[in-house]
Amino acid sequence: MVFKAADQNLLESQQNLAAIYASPDWGKQDWKEAVKWLQKAADQHYPWAEFGLNYCYANGIWGGQERSGESSVASACGRTRGWPRASPI
Repeated sequence: MVFKAADQNLLESQQNLAAIYASPDWGKQDWKEAVKWLQKAADQHYPWAEFGLNYCYANGIWGGQERSGESSVASACGRTRGWPRASPI
């Protein structure tokens, strides 16, 4: 049910699905999928997803992406709110 709702762009479902993928309590963690769903919700200006992406960026979690230059994950929070872009640490 969460998967279907997330596919229909329901923000809370996208956030919940990201939390499921990020949690070791639900099986194997899959940060790539977690970041993907956070990105979809953040692109729609969902604050909790923006916070989650910012957390991932601050902690070096890239969802399987290389950490060279700027990635969409790294700047998603700032981009969606119009804030200055963050730079890698």
